[in-house]
Amino acid sequence: MCKLFRNSLILIFVLASNLMLSGQITYTRYDDLPGVNKSYKPAFSPDFPEWAGMLYKDDINFNTINKAFEDYMSLHKGEKSAIIRYYKIWRRACEPYVKEDGSILLPDIKKYYENLRNKQLGYRNKVKPSGKSASDWTFLGPKETFWLNENGSATAPPSCPWQVNVYSFDVAVTNDSILLSII
Repeated sequence: MCKLFRNSLILIFVLASNLMLSGQITYTRYDDLPGVNKSYKPAFSPDFPEWAGMLYKDDINFNTINKAFEDYMSLHKGEKSAIIRYYKIWRRACEPYVKEDGSILLPDIKKYYENLRNKQLGYRNKVKPSGKSASDWTFLGPKETFWLNENGSATAPPSCPWQVNVYSFDVAVTNDSILLSII
């Protein structure tokens, strides 16, 4: 009797664990698109807005979910959350594959990566290394980092012996050829 009870408890525990784990995150075929990082997708919550719940379904109409998202954001200006962040990444990755009616025509992912690899290999074979860079980027600076002039001295402070850390890049709104950095 005791052994049967123990085995029943183990079976119930295993089944309950599987149900809980399967309900945590539901990936769809859209989550495999190039540019989508699955690990950013938060676990499903029944408290999500309607548009967010659509991200966990296999048949999504892009126009419907995008309209619902825009309507939500117009009422919740400035709101930030993991699901909003994920949706923006997802939307950017899906846009090239959206048809006029809002359906998403997914590419053959295996073929996509195969073509990408072939392009990269072809480019590598065409480019001949030279001493001069082929890019047209120009260095804006700073070349040196200086100590702060905390005491208000008239002489310029000496340069610091360490390097500046760049924390992020962004493209300038006025000119997309200029990269801005936050240090």
